[in-house]
Amino acid sequence: MKFGIVVGQDFFSNHVGVRNYVLGLGTVLSETMRVDYLARQPNHLGAAQWYQMQPISRRYVLDNSVAESVRLEGDPLEVLNAYRSHQQTPPTALPTIPRLAIGTDLASEDYDVLLISSPWCVEFQERLPGRKIFGLAHDTIPNTIGFTTWDIRPFSFAAEHVRGFRYYREHADKIFTISQDTARSLETQFAIPADRLCALPPSLPTGYMGMDIPKPERGPNLILAGPFDPRKGMASIPDLVNAASKSLGKLLIYGTPRCDPAMVDQFFGRLDPKIHVVWYPHATTETVATLYAQSRLLLFPSHREGLGLPILEAQVCGARVAAYPIPPMVDNMLTGSIPLGESASENGKRIAEALADTRFDHEALAREAAARFSFDNLREALRSTVMTGESPA
Repeated sequence: MKFGIVVGQDFFSNHVGVRNYVLGLGTVLSETMRVDYLARQPNHLGAAQWYQMQPISRRYVLDNSVAESVRLEGDPLEVLNAYRSHQQTPPTALPTIPRLAIGTDLASEDYDVLLISSPWCVEFQERLPGRKIFGLAHDTIPNTIGFTTWDIRPFSFAAEHVRGFRYYREHADKIFTISQDTARSLETQFAIPADRLCALPPSLPTGYMGMDIPKPERGPNLILAGPFDPRKGMASIPDLVNAASKSLGKLLIYGTPRCDPAMVDQFFGRLDPKIHVVWYPHATTETVATLYAQSRLLLFPSHREGLGLPILEAQVCGARVAAYPIPPMVDNMLTGSIPLGESASENGKRIAEALADTRFDHEALAREAAARFSFDNLREALRSTVMTGESPA
């Protein structure tokens, strides 16, 4: 079987979470079939030119497209100043993704299945020339916040989602969603019939496939996953961290900012100056797994997620999770999870208690998560759906 995944031209340089998820699907599918990544752009005559793009470096698939991890450490002000210096240093370049020109006639490639990796990739109106057409939906968040919150390019990005979801409704044989919550949103917001929606089981990024989870010494450390984003509860994090500071060993952070630089300055300025911070603006998958394995708790106060991959990653590495008990987060919060509430002081108290808890069985949590978020579950769902066209039970 020949399987094509339609991606945007910037797929290998943007959308970290989306890229990790899509590459995960591609890696699992490539175990039993040929998988090509396909991009489309106009040529000099204005016609649609199709390309195959295949990553040649392991890092693109397994290491978050990062050439090397960058570690900044010290008190909050020292780390902030180190980040400012780091921004002046050109990043280590990764190998260029090779592109093979297909031409304007994608039909000649004779794909059995074409999967559109995200709604914003839809820059065409006709049904693509595959025997089966699948769409992949990550979330409907831009369409929810576009009219209620000032955010990054809210209306244009929401419009791209609307265009893509309408295309899915008109042309896709099946629409994969990354969670049941996203499936429900598509059914209610875009009138997509439930029998054409297929919520895939939650699974980890591809970098965890076959990985021996690191087992460093676990201390009273708190980890933050990509916190520099207003949509991830950024404004509430410093107060929650400060409230638990007496029980805190190190504050571990990974992820680059997705907000105004002034907000990053304010974030570090609000932290207790005595807190020991370790920040990886760029981190490979193994580095991220090691940070989780060193931590007792992930603080993830996001109100809007398509799936919440950090919740899955943390627990498979044995770290407990503190998050709001709302879909889709609550669907994947396992033993030892801390549901955040409306009281900031009560949240801080519960976080501090979890950091001080030396009796919790982190290894049992890791085993529970490994079974729950198994790649085998994803393999079976994809096998039954891609091969037969039926939704998994």
